[in-house]
Amino acid sequence: MDKKLVNISNMFKTKQELVYYEIKSAIIECEYLPCEKLIIKSLASKYNVSESPVREAIKRLISEDFLTEQGGTIFVAPISEIEFIDMLDVRLELERITVKLAAKKASDNDILDLSKTLHVMKESFNNGEMKQYDKHHKEFHIKIFKLCGVKYLLSAVYDALEHSERGINYFKLKAWQSTPSIIDHEMIFSAIKDNNPEEADKWLALNRKKAFDLYKKQINDMLDNKNNKR
Repeated sequence: MDKKLVNISNMFKTKQELVYYEIKSAIIECEYLPCEKLIIKSLASKYNVSESPVREAIKRLISEDFLTEQGGTIFVAPISEIEFIDMLDVRLELERITVKLAAKKASDNDILDLSKTLHVMKESFNNGEMKQYDKHHKEFHIKIFKLCGVKYLLSAVYDALEHSERGINYFKLKAWQSTPSIIDHEMIFSAIKDNNPEEADKWLALNRKKAFDLYKKQINDMLDNKNNKR
């Protein structure tokens, strides 16, 4: 078995969970491209498991719209430019709800934990370590999501995040014009610390809108180029 799979397997209770994680990650990272056909036997061989956990993982991924089934054949779900833009709008509204709830519910321990993540995020940025920055940036927002305290909302936000990340990877979009905004994140943190949901919402919306508007501009440019070639 691949060393990576050996390490990851320790994170999961069942083979089905491991295979589900691996296939979904590969779809999000576009190792499996939209509309690509997946063969159960080949996946079982790749992940060194029987076909049963692969079938169970596939059922789950179909229910989450990462895969589709047509006449018994499994394909990676397609993604269009328009669908991606709509997805960003949904994601923004969900994140705004979570940050307002986080500002109402955050405890002193939650604030301390979030401040540590913000600190390492800023350190990574100041040191020019952008891969580490991306990692801690995602961690910062996920910690905020978790503070909402509503399971079905958290599940919806994760789903929107994963599907939009897939679109970002597939369309090869950049996340900022020059550099990310540390100030926005400091203001989001400050609002949560002060239990101020309106300010938290304001700064989260401002921060996300910058990135999402840039994504939309890149997508619209792609659509214009397609139309010009016709």
